[in-house]
Amino acid sequence: MPQKVHTSHGRDHLRRGSDPSPGLGDRALNVIIEGLGPITTGVKCDYKIDDDFTIIEWHMLADVAGSMVIDIWKDVVASFPPTIADTITASAKPTLSSAAYASSLTLTGWTTAVYAGDVLRFNVDSASTITRICLALRLKPTQHKSF
Repeated sequence: MPQKVHTSHGRDHLRRGSDPSPGLGDRALNVIIEGLGPITTGVKCDYKIDDDFTIIEWHMLADVAGSMVIDIWKDVVASFPPTIADTITASAKPTLSSAAYASSLTLTGWTTAVYAGDVLRFNVDSASTITRICLALRLKPTQHKSF
């Protein structure tokens, strides 16, 4: 069945007058996958990174309780497309297990650094029941020191 994928890259941290580093707050990369029926396995979307970030956590929010495992592959745009050999999640893939919500700050084995020009590819390894899910990655901008 056809499936739609939406991505958004927005502010996860609101700037306030007291913010000591305006514009340097955490960001969210939201990947929304939805189907006309249960979501199937396979590659769902690619996202080109526009700046340097460190991935610091993930959240999965589903429309119904179910199970899903999503792998994330990364490569430079010149080597597009990323493949399973380019996985950044090791054995700690974002996973829902008979639930509608899961999250983790523990990214054991992950390659958490992403750079401007990298492409992230999102692959559903397994799925059951879920017809719409949002995988949200929390990104911390990399601050470069000027000399």
